[in-house]
Amino acid sequence: MSTRQRSGAITAPLGRLAGQAADMFARARAAMARPVAQLLLLVIVSRLLLLACGSIAVVAQANPDVEVLPPGQPSLSQILRPFSYADVAWYTELATNGYEQRPYSDAEKGNWAFYPLWPLILHACNILFAEMVLPGMVLSSGLFALAALLLFQLLSQDGDEAIAFTASTLMITFPSAYFTLRPGPEALFIALVVGALLSARRRHWLIAGLLTALAALTRMQGAFLLPALLVIYYRQYQETRQHAPAVLALGLAPLAMGLLMLHMYQLTGNPLAHFATQRAWGNRLVPPFAQVIGFLHNPSILGYYGWDLVPISVAAICAAALGVALMARDRTMPAEYTIYTALSLLVIVMRDNSNGTLRYLLPMFPLFLLTARLIHAGRLPRTLVLYSFAALQMFFFVAYMQLYRWAQT
Repeated sequence: MSTRQRSGAITAPLGRLAGQAADMFARARAAMARPVAQLLLLVIVSRLLLLACGSIAVVAQANPDVEVLPPGQPSLSQILRPFSYADVAWYTELATNGYEQRPYSDAEKGNWAFYPLWPLILHACNILFAEMVLPGMVLSSGLFALAALLLFQLLSQDGDEAIAFTASTLMITFPSAYFTLRPGPEALFIALVVGALLSARRRHWLIAGLLTALAALTRMQGAFLLPALLVIYYRQYQETRQHAPAVLALGLAPLAMGLLMLHMYQLTGNPLAHFATQRAWGNRLVPPFAQVIGFLHNPSILGYYGWDLVPISVAAICAAALGVALMARDRTMPAEYTIYTALSLLVIVMRDNSNGTLRYLLPMFPLFLLTARLIHAGRLPRTLVLYSFAALQMFFFVAYMQLYRWAQT
């Protein structure tokens, strides 16, 4: 064999490998150009960045006098410790022991305030993995990624994928989105809400009814889906003038709530124990916006847990109220979005404190849609909003990891 033939025999396979590598790179690049892949990557990268910065904050706080700290010294349990406090502790206790069985008393806290679906999921995690926190974190993050993808699909049905992508990005970077990293029900609730609305839009009423029932067993605001879903059904009926018998599946939500109330009655003697016990938790109903008026009359950075960021919560409430007003005036905004957001906001503005305001705003995704429309209309600089959201989220999460109570509620 000549030298030229030997050279050709060697370079031909290399050429094929190079061609295959270039083809794979081109396919990967094309896949990453898709909005769904970009959203998934954003969720993953944002979670990793939060965990990295949060872990550094925990290690720095635990070792204030150490000048040089080897990377392997902090233990996983030390980093995971902040994820076991606040509401998560109640959820894990409920997953382990179930609801308390004793006469209802509004003078002491009870785990009846927490809805059962997420504790059941944590209980399953405990059976499969012999612990709850880390599997719960992984599951919650996965559900948040699913919620972001479902939200993009839902909002894309209104015709503008660019706005749908921006709205989904705003939800991922929202200051309180770090709560979807902890083993709590936030990501599950968002996925169920968006999934129910998307299923209804696609006329899959059996699935929509089931997801609504599950949402109602996750958080009280899940019941607010029913009026929104009925609006969707009425619009579809006007288009076809034909009824869909599967819409009766929406009755699963009140049925689920009725069964929960019956269970509460058997345990406590009060069928509304999961509502009434909120008073013992310091959550009392007041006239709408009473907390905002009180803050404006007597501004303070001291709240329920001492030093607090009440001004941010009050500003968020006012911005959300303005957003609902703008949505109500916008005829291009789907009515079901306005109804769901208005009812969800009503719960926030009728509380006597601002604890957890940003966390309760997170599932109100139509506000992200409204913001995305304003950004694309040129009224707000897109980069400024997104980076401000991301910076605030990192700030709050570092405070969360350092066990500041105002960042954990």
